[in-house]
Amino acid sequence: MVQNNLALVSGANGHLGNNLVRLLLEKGIPVRASVRNISKAREEQGFNPKPSQEAVKNAFHYLAKKQNLLAKSIIILMMSLFSLSATYAQNTEKNTGVYLSVETDPAFWIGTLPNGVGFDANINMRLAKFPRLRWGILGYSGRWSGNFGKTILLTNDFEGDDWETQWNGLGIEAQYQFRFGLKRGGLQPGLRIQWNQFLYNQVNQYKGEANHFVLTPQVGFQWFPFKKLGLYLLPWAGVQMPVLGTNKIVINQEEKRTRKLMPVITAHIGWEFQF
Repeated sequence: MVQNNLALVSGANGHLGNNLVRLLLEKGIPVRASVRNISKAREEQGFNPKPSQEAVKNAFHYLAKKQNLLAKSIIILMMSLFSLSATYAQNTEKNTGVYLSVETDPAFWIGTLPNGVGFDANINMRLAKFPRLRWGILGYSGRWSGNFGKTILLTNDFEGDDWETQWNGLGIEAQYQFRFGLKRGGLQPGLRIQWNQFLYNQVNQYKGEANHFVLTPQVGFQWFPFKKLGLYLLPWAGVQMPVLGTNKIVINQEEKRTRKLMPVITAHIGWEFQF
């Protein structure tokens, strides 16, 4: 502080005050200085007189407040972006929507379970531009035994018991849906094109193999029990009709028929995702 060409400096006995007095005097400016009573000065603790643990605690508390504010800002921003995206999706859904469904046949899993875990899965797709047309791929693999393995997957001229059949296959399918006022699902006739492989075993011994290329006309009904969920049930029936492949195989020096019609009645369970 300068008053009438006289500099007034407080705390001249401190490091900063002492240097300030020296600089002023070097400039030829008269100085009036005062000093502090340091007889009751407390122990030096740096810029923060609080204990270090308390200072760190307060610092983290401050950062936590800032972090919460930042987190809230990010959440608000994400919600805003999600809202804008949802609005955009609603406006463009008719042209860009994609529906992907994954389904399986519980009966296939249960039927093959005594001989190990089987596998059955279908992946289907719909486009919002053509919502009634449904197509996809399918694959399955499992070992069957008992009457089903003998009379359905085999033929009636496979004599004896203890037959097991490893049934592997893959294919493509397409269906067209008739909604009858429903927003999703409905009656859906369709066609499968499949390749089947049958590995025949009796008393755990390999006996032969047949490969069939089949056409499967089918009809089913896709039902969504919950309006806001993608869960659905799809009971369906069809007939597998072999058109190419193994007609007969030789077992114990005898020809056995393998190609025949195979009726299929089952129900799938699946989930449809919207993108």
